[in-house]
Amino acid sequence: MTSWFYYPEKLPQSYHKWITMASTTDEKLVHLLREIHFGRLLFNRVPENQANIETLRSLYEKFQISYPDPLLFKSQPEHEHESAPVNNSGTVMPYVNCRLVHRNVTSNCEIHALWRLVTGFEYAFMIYLPLNCVLSLKTIIPLIQNRKSGKSPLTARNLFQFLKPILISSTRSSVFLSSFIVIIYYTICVSRNYLPLILKGIYLLNEKSPKDHDYHHDELSWRTRFDKYSPIAGSIFCGLSIFLEPQRKQGELALFVFMKGIYCLLIRERENNTTTDENKGLNYKKKSYYVFPSKNVESLVFSLSFSTLLVLYQRDKALVRGVFNKLIGLCV
Repeated sequence: MTSWFYYPEKLPQSYHKWITMASTTDEKLVHLLREIHFGRLLFNRVPENQANIETLRSLYEKFQISYPDPLLFKSQPEHEHESAPVNNSGTVMPYVNCRLVHRNVTSNCEIHALWRLVTGFEYAFMIYLPLNCVLSLKTIIPLIQNRKSGKSPLTARNLFQFLKPILISSTRSSVFLSSFIVIIYYTICVSRNYLPLILKGIYLLNEKSPKDHDYHHDELSWRTRFDKYSPIAGSIFCGLSIFLEPQRKQGELALFVFMKGIYCLLIRERENNTTTDENKGLNYKKKSYYVFPSKNVESLVFSLSFSTLLVLYQRDKALVRGVFNKLIGLCV
């Protein structure tokens, strides 16, 4: 998830696209978070790349939110929506409020978390239900064949016994994925809204009064520091949602994500090879990457791993569990 936020080129394109669709996050917003993290974009400061201002304006227009009024920024603003528009060097970056992150659904972070839970569940259920039905065809086919031969009619009870594990598994997996999404978003909201105020209060209680008109101690400064790392915090805690899955699936998911993480660690950036990527209105340098040590090594590891699964399945089906057992059973 950290790579998805800050190093999208390191992820396979299909995997990156799937995460973006599941999270329903605008790529322009992720781009702004990336700029904040790397220090290229600071609130209450003129950004080096003025295209970031246009990107922010386009997001406000897309979600039909009024852009902050062009008010001259004070060193310690009274309201977080104040912004300073133009000076001799360009436009000052206003603070991005949570309503924009919430896609204008609500300004309340808790209500937004519930909305994400519902929409994430709907999206995940429409994926897991057909998938579990396909994986369970091996169970329903004998029932249909017995009905045609008259040996055992397909009763409502048999159909319920067939659908019950499918619905339970689909619901549980959908709750897992929706919780995964909610934890990321809500952790970001907590990190950027509540923790800065708490730490600022502790700082003031220690009688370390900030200097007047000192940017490094005003409220926006505290929030900016957390905005740089709040997506990382969300990426860490979202993994706790794996405990909502059955224990047998936890190992499968862990192995799947582990290999994706290894892929991100092995990938390397090509030196002196950058191209401009203006897709979707984003104006930034897209770096070129390659897999280290080689793409052939990845193919070799996959071949050895899959052949091992086939040998174990032929020797004893119980040695291969979960979705791999069902997939190999359909193919072999």
